[in-house]
Amino acid sequence: MENSRVARQFEKTETNVRLQLYRDGQLLVSRRKPSLRNAMLKDLAKQQKENGVSSDGRNTIINLSKSVSVEEIQAFPEEEKERMMQALIEQRSETPAITKVNEALVGRDIEHTMSRIEPELTPEDLALRLQAYLTTGIMGKKFHEAKAKIEVAHLPYLIDEVLREERKLTEKDLPKSMKWAYYEDLCCEFGVELVGWTEPGELCNPADMKTPALQRVLNSINSGQCFWRALSDNEWNAKKAARAEVLANEGGSRRKSRGGKGKKPAKRRDLIIIEDSEDESLEVAGGGETAVASVESQELAVHMEMQGEGE
Repeated sequence: MENSRVARQFEKTETNVRLQLYRDGQLLVSRRKPSLRNAMLKDLAKQQKENGVSSDGRNTIINLSKSVSVEEIQAFPEEEKERMMQALIEQRSETPAITKVNEALVGRDIEHTMSRIEPELTPEDLALRLQAYLTTGIMGKKFHEAKAKIEVAHLPYLIDEVLREERKLTEKDLPKSMKWAYYEDLCCEFGVELVGWTEPGELCNPADMKTPALQRVLNSINSGQCFWRALSDNEWNAKKAARAEVLANEGGSRRKSRGGKGKKPAKRRDLIIIEDSEDESLEVAGGGETAVASVESQELAVHMEMQGEGE
């Protein structure tokens, strides 16, 4: 029953399952059955070796096979046939079968084995490996942990403690994410300020910082020295005025750098008004071919009319 269950589970035949479970591994390898011809050739090769005849290696059996016919094999007595067959069976049992493997598999096994053998490590090699592990392993893990903690610690505190409680903002007015590049704009919009930033220079994205700097900021947050606070009305107004001045200066410098360059003004399209005999005005744009042709035809008609009156 167990064999049937395993066979159904792995989609194998019951015979295959029994062979895999209950037979020895060597028995799974198919071997050529001993034949009378092979037994006789082995016996002849052994006799040649005992008589001192030089061997040709593998060609010895081939040459003997060419020199012996089937009739000669059948002519041997039954006792002699049994003796040669028994000798072949004993020889095979004493000599293990050699599995032939092609050169590609042999080379692959050797390469795989040699790659698993560790060479002798010198102190310099050990130091390089340790440094590489610290750079890519421990330090990389610390970097991502510190970065995640800073992002989690700053934004929720800004929303929950400052904007909700002190600024009394509703859910729709809260910032959805912390945009570090627009820190000054965020401070002016919501009237808040980050205190206790440990790193010199402007506030930057934690993703652009090194691991030691991240760790210093995180330590400052955990100790309560780095936090968000709400600005007073005077501080808020002063910050907004300073920010407006900065933006005005940046806008003026951008306009100045352009040097008055811009889009050229469009050409003036003059209107030509011609009064016909019925006092109707014909407005023609001064750039089109149709307008020019109409003007020329009107002038030609007036000229011909003046000539007729003169005659």
